[in-house]
Amino acid sequence: MKKDSIRTRQIPILVTLAGAGLACLISVLQGVDFSIFFKRLVCSVIIFGIIGISVKIWLDIGFKVEKEEEEKKESKQQEDEVQITEGKEHSPDESDDDGQS
Repeated sequence: MKKDSIRTRQIPILVTLAGAGLACLISVLQGVDFSIFFKRLVCSVIIFGIIGISVKIWLDIGFKVEKEEEEKKESKQQEDEVQITEGKEHSPDESDDDGQS
């Protein structure tokens, strides 16, 4: 599995459970009948499940863009380091080791 997907894998579950718990708490405090309680629970699970999935998707997209930007920066830094080291090795100011100047 990808490391990024592991970070966001539990978000839909947590959002859905929080929404369902809140719907249950409100229904219990209001003292509604079981049929209304069940309808509220099912609706809240569906709605908050969709919200959780959409949040996960947006975060995955954000992590993907962020990861690509980091990879570009790292590759550019590596290219710069390679150019710097190549520039030092082939510098015209340095003398050759075979005794010729």
